[in-house]
Amino acid sequence: MKKIKIVVIVVVVLIGLYFLPLFAIDVNANGKTYRVPVFSFFQSQNENSITFASVRSAYALGKDGENALHHFEEVRCYGQDYFYDANSDYTYEKISLKSGLLNQITFHYQQGNTCKGWTTDDEIAWPFQDIKTVVGLTRQQVVEKEYFVIGNPNENVGKYRDFSRFAKQGVLSYLRTYIENENRWIDIQLLEDGKFKVTTLEQDGKVETTLYTRFSEEIEGNLIKVLMYKSSYLEEKPVELFQFEV
Repeated sequence: MKKIKIVVIVVVVLIGLYFLPLFAIDVNANGKTYRVPVFSFFQSQNENSITFASVRSAYALGKDGENALHHFEEVRCYGQDYFYDANSDYTYEKISLKSGLLNQITFHYQQGNTCKGWTTDDEIAWPFQDIKTVVGLTRQQVVEKEYFVIGNPNENVGKYRDFSRFAKQGVLSYLRTYIENENRWIDIQLLEDGKFKVTTLEQDGKVETTLYTRFSEEIEGNLIKVLMYKSSYLEEKPVELFQFEV
């Protein structure tokens, strides 16, 4: 009878460990520390995500994964919540789960603090000062300020990719671009009403602002053309803001 009780207790404990959320712990992988569900082990990593596997249920992994994210500083910008880990300098965006013989949990992140420099101005996020404040900046200063540079080479292309992704999702976003060979600046801001405010600073110091209704990309091999439309007519000829190679 005693042995049966022990077996029952062991079975109950194992079932609990498999199904029930527990807690997250710190583990080391590829030279950095990550907070992951307990009883998980490193499986793979790419540029913007890291995956851990476990014999525990996907439900338990998901709940423990959510607790792991809330261990970090919760920040909000671009209309979205993020979790910033200052130690690894990662900003976590979300987790995803995959079931299998070994269940997997993947943490999706961006290098650096995604919300760095974010401010609110009349309920519209726009951390940049007036476009004329860029006059006199060296190329190194432009790069350090993390503006998108079209030149030789291109710099901070990730800033453009972030803007493109957010803009297509309708999330308030912005992009400051320096076209080096033209000594020309372009600011693009997605407003709350869904319009795009484009401000240009020409080499001669002339500043112009135009509102557009739509943003799109045209991709030809390695060439990306950034296009703007003033209306929604299919036959409308777009305005090309700039182009660059990747």
